[in-house]
Amino acid sequence: MDTRLRRANWNRWCKHLWRESEGMWIKRDGQDHFYREQVVLPALLQEIRKEQNFRTLVDLGSGDGHVTNLFLEGLRPQEMDIESVLLLDQSHVQLQIAKALPSLKEAQTLHTDLVDDDWVTEVLKTPEPRVFLSVFVFQEIPVLETLIERISRAAGSTDVCLSVFVAPSYSDALRKGQAIRVIEQGGASTDWEWAGMYPISVDSAVIFLPHFQRSLQVYKEIATKYGLRMSDPNYLSVPITPEAREVFGRTIYGQGIVGVKSSVLISLRKDN
Repeated sequence: MDTRLRRANWNRWCKHLWRESEGMWIKRDGQDHFYREQVVLPALLQEIRKEQNFRTLVDLGSGDGHVTNLFLEGLRPQEMDIESVLLLDQSHVQLQIAKALPSLKEAQTLHTDLVDDDWVTEVLKTPEPRVFLSVFVFQEIPVLETLIERISRAAGSTDVCLSVFVAPSYSDALRKGQAIRVIEQGGASTDWEWAGMYPISVDSAVIFLPHFQRSLQVYKEIATKYGLRMSDPNYLSVPITPEAREVFGRTIYGQGIVGVKSSVLISLRKDN
């Protein structure tokens, strides 16, 4: 099959899964919010303290804005003066939900697919320096090179992209435990080892989102190809607390996720 056709088919498959899960995703609470608030958010805030004062925040795949809203609230004590916020997402519904959050009422929104080109032009209109946020997006992109190339063109020499995605070792463990439904093995024309459906526990149900398994070495090679320097990985884990055990004990992940490296935070910046 022609490579372009295969890529188009994977893009359609991803959009189908996202549309199918959106209703339940919007209503989610419990473990997903716990993970983002107790694991992802502290790591992002700790990382941003090492950086300069940014003027623009660009959220690559903002969804309902949950993390971005809390991230901006967490920046206030650090007196970081964010002048401009740009939320990018392929869902009109989730962008509307995001705009209703306290710290995002003045944010600009752009309804777009991250593999499209239009958002790069919009980002370049915003003031530098910028911080790009990407939370659990990279592993959902069928052709990562396309997104990384867009980030490279949109980013200036003083910008940084902070990305959190599922740790490859953790998703592989879920695959071996048959929690992830593998759809296809990768091949010579892909940058991933296998594609599957990643489970997200939502209340008493489970929804599935697209997942493309890549090693950290592949992430680094793609970043380097497009002139970006990738930091050493910062592995993130659910804290070992009774609350965490109680929250995750009711999910498809079980208490086994507690204390295990389940996601990774990296930074990307122009390699000057």
